[in-house]
Amino acid sequence: MREQEEKEAQYIATALEIYVTGSLNVFNHQSNVDIDNRIVCYDIKELGKQLKKIGMLVVQDQVWNRVTINRAAHKSTRYYIDEMHLLLKEEQTAAYTVEIWKRFRKWGGIPTGITQNVKVRPDRALCKAV
Repeated sequence: MREQEEKEAQYIATALEIYVTGSLNVFNHQSNVDIDNRIVCYDIKELGKQLKKIGMLVVQDQVWNRVTINRAAHKSTRYYIDEMHLLLKEEQTAAYTVEIWKRFRKWGGIPTGITQNVKVRPDRALCKAV
């Protein structure tokens, strides 16, 4: 993108630089996770605070992709979320969690949330929706 002259391309290149070559480039490498395995485990505990939110969204997107593939193959998908209260803590990840949680059942998914912290703002409408 840097080679393109358009102002927009330069703007996007600058915005992405930290994720491509900068200090937050953790996603710009070959993964050791084989997402075609029957059982896939994603571990994002080593991600720093700045990357944790995007890491959670990337994992949820990967899981949703698997659900859609499995639905076409008439297979169910089990999704176990440990420390689910962390997803419900942030507004963006909470909204996405609720959205896919509702869709999962219709698409042959079986979501299971696991947490030891059941008092993570249960008054929130998003938490009640799950």
